Amino acid sequence: MATTPIEESSRPIIELYIAGDAPGSLRARTAVQNFLQQTGIAADLEVVDVLREPSRALAAGLLATPTLVIYTSQRITRVVGDRFEEQSLRTWLGTPS
Repeated sequence: MATTPIEESSRPIIELYIAGDAPGSLRARTAVQNFLQQTGIAADLEVVDVLREPSRALAAGLLATPTLVIYTSQRITRVVGDRFEEQSLRTWLGTPS
């Protein structure tokens, strides 16, 4: 999807790269979806299953799943793993506590 930070007025873009229904993939998907729903933070979430779209992972230069890629107007953040703390997600998205 995006390759550079997004424009200042745009919502953050979140890409979550997963491997099917693997346990870590399910935890990561649930954590991100719950965070966005509970906080009401407006972001565009795209879940990419690398088993169905391996070319997307290759194009993004990813070597592991799950990987969370967050595009904001200030930076691009990549996080590998399935455990995301709320404060860390807020920091990566550039939103106040």
